Parts: sequence; C-alpha cells; structure tokens
Amino acid sequence: IVLAGYGWHQGVIGIVASRIKEIYDKPTIIIGIDSDGTAKGSGRSVEGFSLCDAVFACKDVLTNCGGHPMAVGIGLKKENIPLFRKRINEYCENITMPYNKVNIDCKLNPAQLDLSLVECLSYLEPYGAANPSPVFGLYNMKISKIQPLSGGKHLRFSLFRQNTYINAMYFGHTSEDCCYRTGDSIDLAVSLDKNVYNGQENLSIIIKSIKYSHSDNESMINSLRIFEKFATKQKLTYSEAQSILP
Repeated sequence: IVLAGYGWHQGVIGIVASRIKEIYDKPTIIIGIDSDGTAKGSGRSVEGFSLCDAVFACKDVLTNCGGHPMAVGIGLKKENIPLFRKRINEYCENITMPYNKVNIDCKLNPAQLDLSLVECLSYLEPYGAANPSPVFGLYNMKISKIQPLSGGKHLRFSLFRQNTYINAMYFGHTSEDCCYRTGDSIDLAVSLDKNVYNGQENLSIIIKSIKYSHSDNESMINSLRIFEKFATKQKLTYSEAQSILP
C-alpha cells in the first residue's frame, strides 16, 4: 500500500504506516508531500518481506532511500509517486506475501494474572526495537460481554475461563468492526500494564490481536488473498477460483 498527501507531518507518517500495515496485513508506505513539491515517505513491512529490497529495486525513481527489511525511508519528486507505486507493486507481483504475525512470548493462565507479573516485567525494560515488549497468549477464553467505551471508540471485553473472570481493553476498535459476540470462544494476544486510577493500582490487559479458538487462520487468510486477486482482476488458477466459490 502506497498512500500520499499534502501536509502530512514527517513525525507521524511512520506511525501511520505501521497502523495501516496492521489493519490491512500488507507492507505500507506513507508519503508526505511538501509545498515545494518534494516528498518524503516512511514504510513498515510484515515479517518475512524485505521492504528495503523492494524499495531499492525502484531507486531510479527516488532521490534517496534507506532502511532495513522491516522499515524504510524514501525521498522522491511528487510527480514520480504514481510511477513508484506502480513499480513497487510490479516488484511484488510474483512474490507470495507473508502473513503479518503476532509472536507470542508465553502462554498465561488467566487465574495467575495479577500486578506482580507487571512488576516482574519491569526488570526487562527499556523496550525497543531490539527488545520488544512481551506479548502473552490467553487461550480458550469465553466472551461474557463486550462493552463500547469512550463514545464507541474502544471496546472492553469481559472474559472467563472456568471460574476466572477478567476484563481486557481492545483500543481503536468499534462494535461495527468487531465480528466477535457473547459466547464465542477466542484466543487473545495481549500485553500487560499497570493502570493507576483514583490512587488505586490495577492490572491493565491490552488486546493486541484476537482469533476464534478453533479457526484455521492460514486457510482463512489464503482465501482472502485469493479473493483480493479476483477483486483486482488478476488471473486465478482453476483451483483458486473453485476454492472461493460460495
């Protein structure tokens, strides 16, 4: 995905690229165009696809470029943005794009969740590129309630397994874009933090990703990729066409 616009601040385009990459499961480059016609972009990739190799393959239409497999920075003239978009997608035509993955560091028993875990994790700080924040797995959790918060901008999941009940926040998601319902059994990738409110310290469970407990994610994503090919009028093999027929 290559998006460009006037006045997009250079300080945030990398963050935006990362967010769009997470939503659409595709490498993303965001380009901000200045009033003088120069343009600078920042890109983020999915694990397993070298975005810097893709960018370097198009360097003849760029004024500068640099980075590593997971993140890049580019400069170019605004009139070359459509050509750059075309060229980098041509580079990807014969590449099977890997899935965007969330790596689980450790499974957790919901009955063992408390603030002492957060205190232990503080010894691993500071977090950064070479030391990412740990992500934990909660499996076979049942949904008892999903509550919209902050005017519907975020969701709070009430979950249980056996006799243990927890709440977890799903930031940036609304009831409309959430496909999960009360009674569903789900697996979650979460991070843990400490929340201080009215002088009281509480455990904060933040949802990074969700899937149905018994879903075949690889099969589902493969079907979505085939449908994308169909929707963009790319040629499908017979078996691909058969696989997405209702």
